[in-house]
Amino acid sequence: VVDLTKNFFFSYTYDLTRSLQENFLGMTSRPFPPAPFKDMYAWNFFLTRELEECTNSMTSFHWVLPVVHGAFIQRKLHDYGRSLNLVLLARRSRHFAGTRYLKRGVSDRGKVANDVEHEQIIHDEST
Repeated sequence: VVDLTKNFFFSYTYDLTRSLQENFLGMTSRPFPPAPFKDMYAWNFFLTRELEECTNSMTSFHWVLPVVHGAFIQRKLHDYGRSLNLVLLARRSRHFAGTRYLKRGVSDRGKVANDVEHEQIIHDEST
């Protein structure tokens, strides 16, 4: 059972369903309109898919906001006089999710149980 009161997060300005690399490459190749979010990590996909179908791609990003389940941790580090920001971001897939002892292996559609994508971002404030 997933506790719906904890570990969910969203962003109005940044696509949390994609990695930093995917977001950066997407902005350089096609800055507007932004690419649709990855439904693999959007836990409110079923609630928002009809609204997204009704709106076109030019306006859907204003109305549809993906909610991600996982962890977001940000810490400030000081190393040899440099100030660093460390961000750890974990996105949990909405496909074949469940408790560790009840969901194991691979589903019929090839989705692994409790798939989590981790991302580590380090930003040097001095540059």
